[in-house]
Amino acid sequence: MKRRSVVSKQTLPPTTQRVLSLTVARRLAVTRQRLAGPRLSIGASDILDVVRDIGCLQIDPISVVAPSHLLVLWSRLGNYDVSLFESLLWREHKLFENWAHATSVVLTEDYPIFSTMMRNYGTGKSAWSRRFHKWVKANGVLRRHILTELRRKGTLSTRDFEDKSVKD
Repeated sequence: MKRRSVVSKQTLPPTTQRVLSLTVARRLAVTRQRLAGPRLSIGASDILDVVRDIGCLQIDPISVVAPSHLLVLWSRLGNYDVSLFESLLWREHKLFENWAHATSVVLTEDYPIFSTMMRNYGTGKSAWSRRFHKWVKANGVLRRHILTELRRKGTLSTRDFEDKSVKD
């Protein structure tokens, strides 16, 4: 396969479209998700590179084999030292938990991207914030029930509660 040189977007006329074959598009998607290609070393910088390339590590509260964010790293890096990830998150603060498209671990270097959204969560300025406030107001009975159960029984798992939320 002959390689072509990459042309910068700035040099392309506005009407030029790049066309990729389905095969090339699939290869590009799989490679950029780090699901193909060599696995060289496994250090803290490799973990950060994976998060940088895929955008975030989504946290899922259901953990059958291992927490989903750790499985995503394993699928890209192979066997790695989980304490490196923990250190990046809790000690070095190069990662933090935030709401990206769902609860996720994101890069601290991307904090400026998230800071405006974080400041606006409770203000009612965004559509998401308005939906959130509406849901909280509609589910006051559920909130009181959960808090009562936690006071009565102590620490509980989400699976200890039946979903009685008001749907919109």
